Amino acid sequence: IMIPEECVVKESGLDYVFVQTSDTTFEQRKVIIGASVDNRIEIKEGLKEGEKVASKGVFYLKSELKKEELEGDAH
Repeated sequence: IMIPEECVVKESGLDYVFVQTSDTTFEQRKVIIGASVDNRIEIKEGLKEGEKVASKGVFYLKSELKKEELEGDAH
């Protein structure tokens, strides 16, 4: 499976993508990446053929996830 490189978020030594689970919902999923060719990157594990990943708004999704984590820590 090859996806655009901008879909992959790298943080704390891990790689992950945001997989669309409904029209307005995405879930963070850890992936194992492989080779990179022409701004596309191979996904070796963590993604199934046909699943949709966020390519636009990845920074926003990551920010929302961090905000939720911080709010959860405050309670």
